[in-house]
Amino acid sequence: MTKTIVFAFLFSCAAQSAITFKQAQPSASALTCAFAGGTGTSHTCTLPSNTTAGDTIIVFVEVDLSSVVTGMSSAQGLTYNLITTWQDNTLARSLYLYIANNSGSASEGVTFTSSAPDKMTIAILEYAGLSAVTSSANLDGLTKPADGTLTCAVTTTNASDLIVSIIGTVGSTSITASPGNLRSVQNNTAGYMGEGVNDQIVFSAGTYTTIWVAVGASHVMPVCFGVPQLSAAANKIRHGVQTQ
Repeated sequence: MTKTIVFAFLFSCAAQSAITFKQAQPSASALTCAFAGGTGTSHTCTLPSNTTAGDTIIVFVEVDLSSVVTGMSSAQGLTYNLITTWQDNTLARSLYLYIANNSGSASEGVTFTSSAPDKMTIAILEYAGLSAVTSSANLDGLTKPADGTLTCAVTTTNASDLIVSIIGTVGSTSITASPGNLRSVQNNTAGYMGEGVNDQIVFSAGTYTTIWVAVGASHVMPVCFGVPQLSAAANKIRHGVQTQ
């Protein structure tokens, strides 16, 4: 007699995660994270809702005049990696891009301290489905045009990316961008600086351009970059799925 033994296995695995915008502060209609000069050296910007576990948090901060960022803290205790900095050599403004990976399921805000009580503008955004970024080497392209440029183009090599374009401004009364989605905007009012964050989710390698319009701006400073989509294998690890 021949015995046949059949083994049945149940696999549970996480598929490749789609790139998804979750939330931003300020949003495209709220002016909440800009701070006037003379109001202190420590300022906080908090997302409207709790973050989702495993997400990516992108933060942009701009400080005026001769100030520099001297410290940063996270409400969740996340590690924010400084990805790049750029400067307006005319007005001596400094701009910083930070990214934190693998957020928790809780409220998240960031607090920055600066070397002097000058103007500060902060934007914080949450995305799902992105690969981990700990330095500019993990980006799929990074472009920092010259001061005063309203067009920013980045060339990517991956099949699926999040394209982010950020602009810092002085004197703008209206900030818009195309193509894509304007996720965060802070227009100038008296004593403040302006900022805008635009994104595109793309599904092929190529060169992607963002065109900014900053009405009334005397100075503009853009940057744009690509963040690769989280791979299926990395998504399994992030969600605690083991494969052999």
